[in-house]
Amino acid sequence: MLIYYESQIKNSPIAKEIFKKFWNYEKIEIQHYKNLFDINIWNYKTEPLIILAKQKHIAILPTPKNYWFPWKSFFFKPSLNCFYNCKYCYLQWTFKNRFPVFFLNYEDMQIEIINKIKEENKKWYNWPITFYASNYADLLTTEEISQFHKYFLPFCESLPENILIETRTKSANISSLLQYSDNIKKQWKTPSQRIEVAFSLSPKEIAEKYELWTAPLIEKITAINKLLEEWFRVWLRFLPLLPVKNFNTIYWNFLDEIIPKLSIEKISSITIAPLIFNHWDYNILLKKYNNDTEFSFIKKLQKNEHNLQTCTNEEISEFKDIFEKKFNWIKLFWDYI
Repeated sequence: MLIYYESQIKNSPIAKEIFKKFWNYEKIEIQHYKNLFDINIWNYKTEPLIILAKQKHIAILPTPKNYWFPWKSFFFKPSLNCFYNCKYCYLQWTFKNRFPVFFLNYEDMQIEIINKIKEENKKWYNWPITFYASNYADLLTTEEISQFHKYFLPFCESLPENILIETRTKSANISSLLQYSDNIKKQWKTPSQRIEVAFSLSPKEIAEKYELWTAPLIEKITAINKLLEEWFRVWLRFLPLLPVKNFNTIYWNFLDEIIPKLSIEKISSITIAPLIFNHWDYNILLKKYNNDTEFSFIKKLQKNEHNLQTCTNEEISEFKDIFEKKFNWIKLFWDYI
């Protein structure tokens, strides 16, 4: 594996830790990460590499209207590209290549988050605010490299009570979180309450076909329960719901399997949603898999003002019925679809 790093971050504490940890890999200094990241080499085999960089223009971007919750939420980008290969994911075509980029100037990101909070406070906004960190990468999967949670867990605990930072994952790599949790408890005398770990869960049949290289379901369930034992905030994301053949049976059996194994009463929130695209991403997916029988369902669309959904009204209703019946003994389901 090659490690490319920008000149301006080579002396940062995080970069030094990474260099020390991966001392036997070749390291190549560059001036700007885009000199590699903007090269269109999707169709060529290249040696595995990562890019360490500094994000010079940190964007705290508002989420689309009705993204999940009625209150305000924003995206920020600690990393670009994902190690997993989910066939339906927009990251399959968003960038010109799949080189993972890690922005290591976390302190600058934290300053921008604080500034955004202050900006909203000046507008007399006192409702919850969520900052989504994992829309462009699975940060838990790469924690050994990025150390994102190591630096953000203490920061999150210093934020006001109405602030939440979400890190989303399809992995079961929680050893670092458990380690950091002990430090949080010693410093703050309480478990982590400002960061929520969101696990994307799919039936085995779906994951094996469409979510390549992701952690097995049983490993995710084990990881979730361990975090709940430590009183981490855990968000279950049953998405994307794919209207594949026999989906009713597949998802019904899926819930039958996982509900007895999860400490549902400790879950902080649950989201259920179909596969959603904007028009541009949908047209790319349709072209990419137009003759693929495994993606025949993408031609069935439910249109709304903001996006395209790969479920019809009838299918969405069936999905809702399945999950509501299975979760009728708790009040945590159906935030938004």
